[in-house]
Amino acid sequence: MYGKPKELSKEEILKKVSLLDLWRYYIPGVELNKSFKSPLRKDENPSVALFVSRSGDLLLKDFGQDITYTIWAFVMTKYGLTYIECLQTIDNDFNLNLTTKPKISKPTMEIFGIITKEEVKSKDVSKITIKKRAWSKVDEEYWSKYGLSLDFLTDRGVHPVQNYWVNDYLVYWYSQANPTYSYEFGGGIRKIYSPMAKKFKFLTNAQDYVLQGAKYLPEYADILIITKSYKDVLVLSALGYSSIAPQSESCKLDPAKVEKLKQRFTRIYLLYDNDAAGIKASNKICELYNLIPIFVPSPVKDISDYIAKHGREKTEELLKTMLYEHRQREEGFQSYQIKMC
Repeated sequence: MYGKPKELSKEEILKKVSLLDLWRYYIPGVELNKSFKSPLRKDENPSVALFVSRSGDLLLKDFGQDITYTIWAFVMTKYGLTYIECLQTIDNDFNLNLTTKPKISKPTMEIFGIITKEEVKSKDVSKITIKKRAWSKVDEEYWSKYGLSLDFLTDRGVHPVQNYWVNDYLVYWYSQANPTYSYEFGGGIRKIYSPMAKKFKFLTNAQDYVLQGAKYLPEYADILIITKSYKDVLVLSALGYSSIAPQSESCKLDPAKVEKLKQRFTRIYLLYDNDAAGIKASNKICELYNLIPIFVPSPVKDISDYIAKHGREKTEELLKTMLYEHRQREEGFQSYQIKMC
């Protein structure tokens, strides 16, 4: 047994061989965005697919078990290896010579891997199709917690889902225990939201530049609230505020779009989660674009949870206090946490 040599790391491996080379070696014949049977388990129907993530990584999605694998996790799982053993195996299989330690006797697939360094140049947009269903009592009970009526949701492009398919593979069947909804952005671009799921609550084919709620903004208004999720946008919109959200807190805002928004709205507030990640992202964005940071009071993290806990009246009071009574202080905009309730 020996530790990982300094020169043996996934970063060093990827300097010599591409992710696509690795996947093609360990899953011969694999094609991007095409379903096939899982090589890790007994699989009666094609239920896995290789796709490019929004971060640019090349991942294997097992829709049958709702698991996503990096190439490193896949090799570790398939051959029962530790992370270090995985790196050693890849080094050996592609004859990369990144370590001087003793080599494994022969390549895993009987021959050495072929190095083309071919990269996936652009992210192919996955096709997500849905079959709608009628709204149910379960849906009404869930969304009413946030002060949202079913008619309002329909008007704002939210639809209950009976089934959905990813690249023509059926991956979801409706159940009351796991209701799922589609946020429609137009042109086949949508985000699937499964609030009761323990993992993978969201699935989308929207690119990072798609701003949720942008199509419902007025041409001009006094206040715009940029928040971090479409559910928060819906809550704020139902309360009478113009609001949009990037695809996630980690998505960068387009400077050109922010400048155009500043021409349409007098004041732009940023309402991200009141937690470490949300505060960090908010501080960075507000400093960069001179926006006004606001947060709901702890221990609640976001406006959706706040209205669910305290109701519409107190949420309206909170927003009024944050947006109208707190102005620019002597040394720039400050973050405010209003103690209410």
